[in-house]
Amino acid sequence: MVKRNLKVVFCTFMVGILLGISTAAYAASLSSSWKYYGPVNGYKYKNQAVVSTHSGIGVSAHTQVSSDGSGNIPIGYMGAKAMLYKENGDLWVSTSWEYNDIILYGFAKSTSVQSASSGSYYYSKGKTKAYHGDGYNEYWTFSSPNIKYN
Repeated sequence: MVKRNLKVVFCTFMVGILLGISTAAYAASLSSSWKYYGPVNGYKYKNQAVVSTHSGIGVSAHTQVSSDGSGNIPIGYMGAKAMLYKENGDLWVSTSWEYNDIILYGFAKSTSVQSASSGSYYYSKGKTKAYHGDGYNEYWTFSSPNIKYN
């Protein structure tokens, strides 16, 4: 019985540590305004760019795409690609395209966290796709505000 209780205490302790690490690693996030487009093949969409800092680690970019009141979107109808830029406009890192592989309302595509220089600024600007029946239309997000990495 004591061994079992120690196991529960240890597991609880580890979960607390992991939650503390994950929340401590995240510092700030800035988002662009939503951009609305469509209808495309009967569906309305919206997209958004987000840039995030991760304390002591770096920065990442995220592109969000979702239905704009059209309900769930069919498989393969939405695509997203995230891009992280330095403040001077140089593209730093980009992801490949990802498409919804299940029927859903929306999803986000993210870059991996990139090591960043303290005091430097970064922003996110992404692309999304909407299936039009014989291929895809591409749509840029608005750029996120610049975020400073400390």
